[in-house]
Amino acid sequence: MDVSKRKHIIRKMERETLPIFVLGLAMKENGVHGYKVMKELENYHNGTGLSPSVVYPMLLKLENGGYLSSRWDMGKMGRPVKLYEPTEKAKEIVKTYADIIDMNRRALEKVFPEEIKIAVIPLESAKARNRK
Repeated sequence: MDVSKRKHIIRKMERETLPIFVLGLAMKENGVHGYKVMKELENYHNGTGLSPSVVYPMLLKLENGGYLSSRWDMGKMGRPVKLYEPTEKAKEIVKTYADIIDMNRRALEKVFPEEIKIAVIPLESAKARNRK
């Protein structure tokens, strides 16, 4: 597969999973603000994050959809920041999505030839590799 096609597939998958990632992050952190989302995306995506023009509209869309609630909080620098917290609806969709990913991973492991299974690595291993 050529590099441009591979990049296209990766970007498409990232766009489709980004809202779930943000909801999972909000659950893990018991609430997040937009800047935190952008910094975490950099950590998980090889140092390339998303711009505020992508992150903040997505947070608003998740809030309007009932997946996040928000409130103003005092940030570390003494400035007010909008804190997004997961709702029960968010917790349900993240759990469902995680179950589907796990089910698909197990199914793919059964059909992939041995040499392709290397590509299916645990998240912790991917994080450690990206820090190097």
